[in-house]
Amino acid sequence: MKLKYIKSKTRKFFVFEIFFLALFFHVSCVVSKIHHNHYIAISSANKTICLLLKEEYEKAYLDAHPELQKNGPCELFKAAMDSSLFRFEGGVEKIEFDYFLPVLGQRAIELFYQITYNNPGKELVLHLVLVGDSKEGYEVCLIDFGNEVKARPNVKVINQQKQEIEGEVIIKPDTIIVNPDVLREFLELQQEKDK
Repeated sequence: MKLKYIKSKTRKFFVFEIFFLALFFHVSCVVSKIHHNHYIAISSANKTICLLLKEEYEKAYLDAHPELQKNGPCELFKAAMDSSLFRFEGGVEKIEFDYFLPVLGQRAIELFYQITYNNPGKELVLHLVLVGDSKEGYEVCLIDFGNEVKARPNVKVINQQKQEIEGEVIIKPDTIIVNPDVLREFLELQQEKDK
């Protein structure tokens, strides 16, 4: 009789244990979901790129994620951006958005732009990593210049597809040309907030 009672209690405890483990797993999965919005990320990146093209390095530096600021003082950032954008190959003609890659399982997204310089035939890849998500917004954490192979060697390793947007985003030293309506709306909202 006592043995049946113990087995019955153990079985009930086991069922409750499974129920609570399943509930915990479900809650932890729901909590850990990360939602990205590439248009918000592109909008934030465009704002930083425009500041760089206007040579407002200090403002771009202060608007960046604290991790970027840990890499060095503003003077070092200014010197690196100035030499990469303006002194290299006679200055920038245009910067055109290419594609994006969400960083799997993390609150980060990578954006890739093509930089066309005034010197004909010269191009570089501008690689930006932004920390954040669609709810909190995005801040630039890394700015890197180089060719595509150097900038992103592990795309094939993690078997991730380049994700493109419909339309085009072109940033020139004096204008931003935006084709996608969704991004245009985000930019207009951002401009209203900045006022």
